[in-house]
Amino acid sequence: MKTVVRLLLFACMLLMAALLHGQSGDTAEAVVSRYMKLMNYEALPKDMMLEITSKLVNNVRPDDTMVVRRWFAWPGSHRVEVWEGDSLSDAWHNDGHKSFRRYDGAKHCWIDVSEIYYFDFVMGYDFRGSLFHRKTNGMVLRYGGERLFDGHRVRVVRARVPGMYDRDYMFEESSGLLFLFVELDSSYGDDKPLEENHVDWRSIEEYLPVGGSLVVSKEHYQHHGLRTEATHTPRLAPFDKRLFEQD
Repeated sequence: MKTVVRLLLFACMLLMAALLHGQSGDTAEAVVSRYMKLMNYEALPKDMMLEITSKLVNNVRPDDTMVVRRWFAWPGSHRVEVWEGDSLSDAWHNDGHKSFRRYDGAKHCWIDVSEIYYFDFVMGYDFRGSLFHRKTNGMVLRYGGERLFDGHRVRVVRARVPGMYDRDYMFEESSGLLFLFVELDSSYGDDKPLEENHVDWRSIEEYLPVGGSLVVSKEHYQHHGLRTEATHTPRLAPFDKRLFEQD
């Protein structure tokens, strides 16, 4: 009889553990889904394009300002330009279909690149962030629970993506908005991520409403100890097809 009772208790414990595991996974997705609903990127007008001009200033060379210009048009046309003074140091564009190009700063010309190579590099410039692509890039989410951080109640979600750094995302409990993520060492063994894609942490201070959506307008990030302030100015503009098809 005692053996039967022990087995029943053990079975109940296994069932409770499975349920809790399912709840933690569901909670992680719920936290991220709530954030994405608040950002509401699907509300951006389909007959216009989003233009974001960003000024990046670091704490070592405050007079050396970098400007990043980005354009996005539905369903998936992107263009990115990185300017250092009057020089175009890096740029990318695609037409939303099968044309993927990168600007070669050394040769001062545009070159065709593969789709995989393009998205390996351009993802860091996507204003929607990697959480937007979580269902297509192999991301695994795990709920890290609630905690007190800098006087705020936050919910923590750990994200793992093959070939990228693990991240702890922190969402403010009251608003549901993301305000910080911290990058950790990759847990994918020999599948090493690109070092230039690594940041120590990124904090988000301000959002702006644009066309029914929210777009990050001010943030800070630290890259190997170098701290940078990024101020983004988003606006809607008439669609210009040439931006995504011409150099």
